[in-house]
Amino acid sequence: THTGNHKPQHAEFERMWGRACLEQSDHAESQRHLANSLEIFRHLHDNAGIAQVMTLLGRLARARNELEESDQWLQDAESLLRQLHCR
Repeated sequence: THTGNHKPQHAEFERMWGRACLEQSDHAESQRHLANSLEIFRHLHDNAGIAQVMTLLGRLARARNELEESDQWLQDAESLLRQLHCR
């Protein structure tokens, strides 16, 4: 992703597209869009967005039967959400 696309709307678009691909079992496309979304949300320091994408990456890993990776994504998302709620 180039600097011009580091906008919340683009991050959200990539997240939604990644989720749609996940729901259609297009795992490669889902991975690509979710990775783009995660990169943008991290650039923006948007922890809520990061946690949402991490949750979807956990679902994607589970769909691929990558259970340890899935658990790690979901634990990281939960930890980030707890930090947000403690503020």
